[in-house]
Amino acid sequence: MDIRQLETDLTEILADMTASEGLIDTLTAGVHPDYRLSAKNLIRYLILRSTDLRAYHGLLSDLGLSSLRTAEGYVYSNLFQVVRNLSLIRGQAFNLEPDVEIIGYTRSIELLRTHSDVLFQAGVGEGRSRIMVTIPADAADDASAGAFRSTWTCPDPSCARARSPTAKRVAR
Repeated sequence: MDIRQLETDLTEILADMTASEGLIDTLTAGVHPDYRLSAKNLIRYLILRSTDLRAYHGLLSDLGLSSLRTAEGYVYSNLFQVVRNLSLIRGQAFNLEPDVEIIGYTRSIELLRTHSDVLFQAGVGEGRSRIMVTIPADAADDASAGAFRSTWTCPDPSCARARSPTAKRVAR
């Protein structure tokens, strides 16, 4: 695939995403204002991932651009910048200035921290997010349980399942 085709394909995805903003606004109108931008970003992510992007990853990486593999935190901004940079690499003018509220990298980190603090009750423990991992009971005795133990500070003692025989075996 050449750069021109790559730019054309990604520009189409960006155009679809931009054209969907009215629908995205409608779908997220009932979402609490603190979470609305994140909800919009999730829908944009679903639009992006409705296309198989694997054919683009290598060439984007070779060009020193985001491969779009980890664009989930700031989807529109990431895709927009990739398309913009592809245009500039080809020596073409880039004049697209959509009226879209976006999340950039820095804001995505701020939103993730803010939402995680609310969801996981900031100030508890070491301030890290807590992740619930579900594993089958027969994996508790497996070697993979060691991977859980190496990062597991402690199961939530208020959770009845943390006191289950399976959780106790994983914790050993």
